[in-house]
Formats: sequence, C-alpha cells, structure tokens
Amino acid sequence: MAFVQTTILHRIAGIYNGYDHETISATAAAVGFTASKYNPADAAHAQSVLVTIEEEAIRYRYDGSDPTTSVGHSLNPGGFVTVVGKTNIENFRAIAKSGTAKLITTYER
Repeated sequence: MAFVQTTILHRIAGIYNGYDHETISATAAAVGFTASKYNPADAAHAQSVLVTIEEEAIRYRYDGSDPTTSVGHSLNPGGFVTVVGKTNIENFRAIAKSGTAKLITTYER
C-alpha cells in the first residue's frame, strides 16, 4: 500500500476569535505556553491555541508530562495542531527533536 501525504489547510471558522500571539523557541528542554498569554489577568482564559511549527520537528504532550526527543506526538515543520480546552492548554509541553524549533501560536477565545 502506498503512503499518500495530504495537506491540511488552517481553519479560521469563527468559533473562537484570535486575541494574542507569540513565538516560542523549543530546544532540548520542554516548554509550554506563556501563562500570561493564555490566562491574562484582565480577561477570560484562552479556549484554544493554534500552533504551527517552523525550523525543526517537535514532540509534544498535553497530559501533564514532559515529552522527550523520542516520546510524545511528533509534528514536523509546516505542521500544525490546535490545542483546545483550559486543562490541555495549561498542560501542553513541547521539545525540539534536535536543534531549535519555533512554535508560532495564536491564542483564541
């Protein structure tokens, strides 16, 4: 059976509205989202975070444990994931498989 790669386009559905963004550098230590971005003191908590990956592949987890270079969901440059829900956003952690990966984020509520 041949492997067929498909391209998925970003969704902008209007369910949530983007209100902030940041670029996070991931290296050999697990990193998460910035708390003041997803839970600002003067506004409601983010409902979702759109994350696109640049430069290097990452591994990520959102179960409260840190990923390693060999454990966690794999995401290659050009890929994206939408993290939905307060607990998942707070628990999200990513690590670069090698080098430095850039996580481009948009916070939505």
